[in-house]
Amino acid sequence: MDNTIGFEIKHLYEELSPLIERFTRKLCPECRQPCCKQRFGIYEKEDILFLNSINAKISDANRRFDPDGKCQFLSSRGCIRPRWLRPYRCTWFFCTELLEAMQTHSRQYRRIVDLLNRIKQLRMELLGLK
Repeated sequence: MDNTIGFEIKHLYEELSPLIERFTRKLCPECRQPCCKQRFGIYEKEDILFLNSINAKISDANRRFDPDGKCQFLSSRGCIRPRWLRPYRCTWFFCTELLEAMQTHSRQYRRIVDLLNRIKQLRMELLGLK
């Protein structure tokens, strides 16, 4: 398998992560009802295909934990997984408060959206959907 697309996706995640974390490190620690639920930490087959394309070691969520409970990878400082190693759904879900905070910084918000769109496009290529 050609891993060029996979490594490009990983690179985009590495560029994206600090842009998002600028906001999450302020908002998320204060949140009483975190969006990060255990069920979201479970990889889908598309996530595994991406991670296999870059030979990443996969550590899936424990399916015996309460699916509606706090994700086992969520610490007081945020997710312990690097963004590129998280399930795809963890990278693009933003609660209303986070979206509003990001939108007040229009240039940075546009860059976040551009990166997410490029990641989506490359994932589709990797999956043979484009």
